[in-house]
Amino acid sequence: NDGLEAGYRARLEDDGFKHEKAIGWDDVQREFKFLRETPRRSMLREELTEAPGELFGGAIEGGVLKGESDPASGLGFYLRQPYAFQDGDVVRFRFKVDKACELILQFGSEDSGNWRHKLGGIKPGEWIEYELPLVDLYKTTDVAVGAQPGLSFKFFQLHPEETTTGMEIDWVEIVHTPE
Repeated sequence: NDGLEAGYRARLEDDGFKHEKAIGWDDVQREFKFLRETPRRSMLREELTEAPGELFGGAIEGGVLKGESDPASGLGFYLRQPYAFQDGDVVRFRFKVDKACELILQFGSEDSGNWRHKLGGIKPGEWIEYELPLVDLYKTTDVAVGAQPGLSFKFFQLHPEETTTGMEIDWVEIVHTPE
């Protein structure tokens, strides 16, 4: 055997390659430690030092979006450009509320209405970092319909479910974690 096909490994001996074996992803990860855990990639990040797009429910002060919010009007912003989410995408954000409450996280889509997730038992006065796979969002008008990759989101919003509270959003990002 004079050559070795791509996708195979073998031992090189005096008389050529011996003991050919197909290589799988597990083999590659075992050989190359840096590939054991595929890194996350930031796809979108808003530090809120300036308005990324139109703001609603508040204003940016000192790198934080601040405002009063109630069940009918949230605190949020339009993205710089629409974002089409992919399988493996996760939204991460840092926020604080003045009053204990349950919050609704909501994304508005380009053509499929609004998509949300309920965050329960939020403690007041503490900065909280929250992370949610985008596939865990559900359609606002039909909780049985889950978000699917390919939806194009245009805004991010938080609002309390049943009360009025002051709220601050420090940053928002969408990260992609390959499966």
